[in-house]
Amino acid sequence: MLHKEKPIIKIKPTTFDKILEAISLLLLIIGLLVACYSWSRIHIIFLAGISVTMYILLTVLARFPEKINYAVKITPENAEIQYFLGIRFIRFIKLWVLLIFDYIKLMTIFIYLRKGINLVSFMGIYFFILVIGFSYYLHLVHKNK
Repeated sequence: MLHKEKPIIKIKPTTFDKILEAISLLLLIIGLLVACYSWSRIHIIFLAGISVTMYILLTVLARFPEKINYAVKITPENAEIQYFLGIRFIRFIKLWVLLIFDYIKLMTIFIYLRKGINLVSFMGIYFFILVIGFSYYLHLVHKNK
């Protein structure tokens, strides 16, 4: 039952988790459609390939929470909540990664089409949200030792 001293527990996704997965899948599809639209641009296709790879790897990782590294020691008492938080965090990372790759693909197309879009303002907001989200996750992990 133990994997490197970590209990193996199956965590059922909540409705919110299913919504995160659906949004991630939608972003993946949008990214692939954007890549199809600009199939002649090799870097767009390369970014789409990275998006698909990241989506698959993060989806598989979320299915095996005992393989994730945690900020606290996993015990049988805290395993369920830590696995839940770890899986939820992986889902958010997947959403963030797909969002940023789709945005980069769109910005590349807009630059190619000579349309002026301010990438810096989005990136600042994006990384601010990312830092807040990561900080909140660490707070939850340490609160639920």
